[in-house]
Amino acid sequence: MDLYKCKCGNNFSYEQGIINDYCADHFASDYSFISNIYLYGSCEITVGTVYTINLNEEVPIINKVMLSPYGGNTSVCVEPLIIENRKSIKVVSSERTFALSFAPESIIKVGKTARIDWAVYGRTKDLKLDSWRHLLIYAKEQKLNKNFLLSFLSSAMALESYINQRFTESLAKKGIDNESIDIFLKESTMPEKLLKLTSTLLGISWPIGSISKNNLSDIISTRNKVAHGKLVNIDANKSTATFRTVVSSIYELEKIKKKTA
Repeated sequence: MDLYKCKCGNNFSYEQGIINDYCADHFASDYSFISNIYLYGSCEITVGTVYTINLNEEVPIINKVMLSPYGGNTSVCVEPLIIENRKSIKVVSSERTFALSFAPESIIKVGKTARIDWAVYGRTKDLKLDSWRHLLIYAKEQKLNKNFLLSFLSSAMALESYINQRFTESLAKKGIDNESIDIFLKESTMPEKLLKLTSTLLGISWPIGSISKNNLSDIISTRNKVAHGKLVNIDANKSTATFRTVVSSIYELEKIKKKTA
């Protein structure tokens, strides 16, 4: 497998690079994951006035508006003020007055012009996605909102939803009717599905890639504690690690699925 060397000095495969990007603890990766619309550009504003940025397409759900001085070598405060009709954004700017590392001559005064970069992350309203994909998006959204418990639970549910989908596909191919499949899915516990029945029905045995049974057992155990009303501390690290484990697991399982199709 070919390895790529990053500027940071790390070596990783193309596939690992994709997973790293999905799971990176960085605003650009986070908002890219939950968005299917990305618009960007630059414009010239007059400091102290309101300026309207007209978008070249409607953005039904706006996840994030990013504004920054063009080139990063000047200083001006600029913030989104109001979003109009999902096709334009009004921004307001002001002179920086607090201490910062910029030289005094780089601070743009009120009434002077400044060039800014802007970017909009957003998405369409009706995403035609599998349930497990929706749950992963929700997990990211809750992580951005610092609701780490909800993020963790959404990741765990995404894994179960994916496994249930794979079982449904496998059993349907064997001629099992939908009602019987529903009964099977309801009567089987998540540990049974993930750690035992994946081998029986899908021919998959753990570990796969970097994912072991212990990784999955920890997620299931913690999820069950929450479901049974026990107090569980889920911090940012736990939430992010669980998301990575789930995404990596699904990625590896999808690779196997395509090879055996």
